[in-house]
Formats: sequence, C-alpha cells, structure tokens
Amino acid sequence: FVSPNLVNENPYENRLYQQIIWTPIQQETFQLIYRARFEQRKTSLDPKWANRIRQQIEINFPNLLLRHLTPFITDEVFYNANSVAWVSDRPLGQNRLVVGVQIPCSRSFFTAVGYMNQFRLNPSGNNM
Repeated sequence: FVSPNLVNENPYENRLYQQIIWTPIQQETFQLIYRARFEQRKTSLDPKWANRIRQQIEINFPNLLLRHLTPFITDEVFYNANSVAWVSDRPLGQNRLVVGVQIPCSRSFFTAVGYMNQFRLNPSGNNM
C-alpha cells in the first residue's frame, strides 16, 4: 500500500480481493460464466477497511454475429459486507448491467465494445 497521497481532497483507494471464476455451461453457441469476488477496500481518508462481495453473471453467444462477433450481457451486483463512513450503509451498494460485443483481434486476444448502466448507492444517499 505505497501510494503517495499528495492532495487530501483527492483520495485514493487500495483493494485486495479473492475470486472464483466458474464456467458451468460452455457450448459452441452459448456460455455461462459466473464470478464471485470478495474485496477488502481501504481509502486514504479513513483507517477502516470496507468489505464487499461482488457477484457477476455473464452470458456469451460465441460467433453469433457475422460468424466472428460474440454478443454478451453481464450483470454484477455489489453487496456491502460491513459499514464504514465512506461506503453506503445499505447492503446493496451497486448494480452494473453491461451489454456489448466481443471483437476478435487474434486467436488469443479480443476487445469488447458495449454499454454499461450503473446504479450506485452513495453514503450521502445521492444515487448516480
């Protein structure tokens, strides 16, 4: 955790995490990918650690468009596991819904283009 904080009005955040990625369904035309992540987060403005659980489900349709583009949809839900001053005290912290297309660049590399809709519950109660 060696990051210089030169201006207190611009805090930084450090994160540790553990995750499991599981692909229960992997077919030629359909993939279901599940990711569970447990994060420990610390901001430069508060000595307390915030714990968060992130659950993500992704559905891919390999090579569905033009025989090489892969449409996908992802939903990720963020649960706050404890309450600290700089995190919302509500259990549901965020929800991110992403819709997009993966574009292959080579056999082992692809890029993605998409849209993300993000719902956040802030500590102040103002949602973005």
